[in-house]
Amino acid sequence: RDPTNGCEVNTQTDNANCGVCGTTCAAGQVCSRGACGTTCAMPLATCTGSSGSYCANTQNDPDNCGMCGNACALAHAAVQTCASGRCAVARCESGFANCDGVTGSGCEINLNTDNANCGACGRSCTLANATSTCMGGTCVSTMTMGLPDAGTCGAGQIMCSGMCANPATNQSHCG
Repeated sequence: RDPTNGCEVNTQTDNANCGVCGTTCAAGQVCSRGACGTTCAMPLATCTGSSGSYCANTQNDPDNCGMCGNACALAHAAVQTCASGRCAVARCESGFANCDGVTGSGCEINLNTDNANCGACGRSCTLANATSTCMGGTCVSTMTMGLPDAGTCGAGQIMCSGMCANPATNQSHCG
């Protein structure tokens, strides 16, 4: 009972804290709607785990989503939920996104390295007259130590600040 950490148990379905903290259901009983009994009230399902039977709503419980024991484990999802018996992404881990919009695939794209989704879904990493790659969510030239990649800049051009430029005619990169 620590008021600083919020409500850490569901007293409607927790066998060790049924109805209120500290009220434990007897062996063979389950906590359903905050009362100990022999069956779970609808829409709850009777599930069995390592600590015995318990009641769970398989329509919205991320540990029993769709059926007992089916814990949501979506790729790179920092927060996941269960809605209508299906796992869903509530929030992706930093740097990841659910670009395909398919809930079952989780947060499948690394926005820091994916050339087709660089920094945001659908943002293609393409630089004019240069070979590019997505690094840290930013599209950058693949130049090495300030020198242009072989064949990436046209004749008379050099790599300047991640772009090909003609130093003889470009005001920003003159000389």
